[in-house]
Amino acid sequence: MVTAHIRTFDAFPALDWVLELENAGSADTPIIDHLQPLDTSWTQSRGAPVVLHRAKGSECVLDDFLPVDEILRPGRPLRLGPNQGRSSDGVLPFMNLQWPGGGAVLAIGWSGQWAVELARSEDTLRASAGMEYCRLYLKPGEKIRTPRILLIGWEGSEAIAGTTLLRRL
Repeated sequence: MVTAHIRTFDAFPALDWVLELENAGSADTPIIDHLQPLDTSWTQSRGAPVVLHRAKGSECVLDDFLPVDEILRPGRPLRLGPNQGRSSDGVLPFMNLQWPGGGAVLAIGWSGQWAVELARSEDTLRASAGMEYCRLYLKPGEKIRTPRILLIGWEGSEAIAGTTLLRRL
């Protein structure tokens, strides 16, 4: 059984959710892998730039937490995840996608090894996120949850609009 716990916000264009999987049967479940609580796409104008604004995580070096801006190019998927199961080691689980006229902020609430994949085609941006290396089964009565996902849509020409909405939320 899969239960989606979804929260909306009256004052923000945001959606927050976490999925819960429970084996309510009498036998082990089949193998569960590639569990992605986020798997969505946005239509993009051909040739329009899409920029990922994010921050480095901490690796105990001088440039910890510095901002990083990356242009997402068609045919060159980008995969992000922390180092060795520490949720902000190397990369933070907060990012801001910007395209002409607006974008979306993505946050992943998970204390372990998460992963995000962003793939751009000429007219689509696809985003998926979840637990990296998820391959398991549930015994009868067992229950697990996925990483919490927060998406905030924003409008404007400056990425700070999305960042401000995340901070206000």
